[in-house]
Amino acid sequence: MDKKLLTSLREHRVSFHGTPSESRFGIGRVRVPIVFEPFVELRGGAFDIRRIDAFSYLGGRGSRYRHVGRIGRFCSLGPGVVCGAPEHDYTGIMSHSLMTGHWNAKWPEMFDDFGIEANQIAQGRQSLAAATEKRRARITIGNDVWIGDGAFLSRGVTIGDGAVVAARATVVSDVLPYTVVGGTPAKLIKSRFPPEIVDRLLASRWWDYGLAILAGTEWSNIEKCLEVIEHRIRDGIEPYRPRKLRIYPDDSIEYFDRYTPASSGY
Repeated sequence: MDKKLLTSLREHRVSFHGTPSESRFGIGRVRVPIVFEPFVELRGGAFDIRRIDAFSYLGGRGSRYRHVGRIGRFCSLGPGVVCGAPEHDYTGIMSHSLMTGHWNAKWPEMFDDFGIEANQIAQGRQSLAAATEKRRARITIGNDVWIGDGAFLSRGVTIGDGAVVAARATVVSDVLPYTVVGGTPAKLIKSRFPPEIVDRLLASRWWDYGLAILAGTEWSNIEKCLEVIEHRIRDGIEPYRPRKLRIYPDDSIEYFDRYTPASSGY
């Protein structure tokens, strides 16, 4: 990460826990444009993410965010979280990626020696693509989400607003808003609040207003806090719309006010 880019990030209130070199944009040689709202903290790891919204922190020991579309506001994502790892097709004769990956380019003599034909590899890749079509969508992590240490998120899942994913959980399907899930595979443990409170929280979309909506509220009293939030929204408090920073794979940057996805070719 060059000094000019690092300076731009810090001026945009993107901070680093540890040294900036511990945080990398992209996985290996694969990089896509990444958008930041202020304020965000990166704590080390590899980040193949399209967008990280305000007041969120993520990363740390062993973190690999692959195939992630968006991380919302006020998210607390612990160390060792793994998202969007490649998946194998286990519906055929074997689950190994020999017939679906790129091993024929790495070891052509192995395929020649055993009579494996190019059309078999092509068929294997088509089969894998069909089996994982629903996993092609990027992972979406909502607002006010807490993900514990070492959790694993499968490709294509959506973590709803206000959800909590327990440490070491394996998430293979969508998580509903304001639910707490855990285990392998992750299952419902409980709801954070009664249904009527959840409905009010989702209707308020309090995170759209940034920290200003919470000024002077009783953080630990959900009923009183919601009353203040709802009153302020009725009075017309302005949403938090900060300037955004987009970093392209060549480390060039762009500032803009309204979010629009960038073409990445990936």
